[in-house]
Amino acid sequence: MENTDFQGMWSDLISKMVEAGGSFSTDQSPPEALRQSRSVLFDAWAELWQQWAHTPEFLQLLKQTMGMNFQMRKQMNDFWGQLRHQSQGTSRQDFDQLMRAMRHLERRLADTSERIFGRLEDIEDRLDSSVADQSSDAPTHERRVRRHRVRLGSPRPRNRGRGVGGEGES
Repeated sequence: MENTDFQGMWSDLISKMVEAGGSFSTDQSPPEALRQSRSVLFDAWAELWQQWAHTPEFLQLLKQTMGMNFQMRKQMNDFWGQLRHQSQGTSRQDFDQLMRAMRHLERRLADTSERIFGRLEDIEDRLDSSVADQSSDAPTHERRVRRHRVRLGSPRPRNRGRGVGGEGES
């Protein structure tokens, strides 16, 4: 806002104040006259501030102030983060980064375990179907499975009550 515009705003305010003071009549009580003057003053101020708030200069000043506040907050966060690092503490940024890494790890572990469980179920289904197909040749099949487990070093399976030799046992 130019200097003349600013001076014009103040001269308008002063002229409205003078008008409010000049409109004082003798039949009004002093408190009522003060209330009227105060009302005129506040109305004039409100009007002038409303005009000022819609000027491009005010909007530019507001934009600069908000930008500086954002920049100052970033500098303060960086300063406190460096201070915590220097004192061998943890900063909010470190904690957020750690939490992101933990969520990523958790997601990867869950995906991997789902894949493994799916593959195990497929293998179990194939074993169950091969056991049912070879029920007449059960001893030979058991020996083959046992030999395979010994080669892989896997422990003996728990008896789940199905398959060869598992019926009725607990």
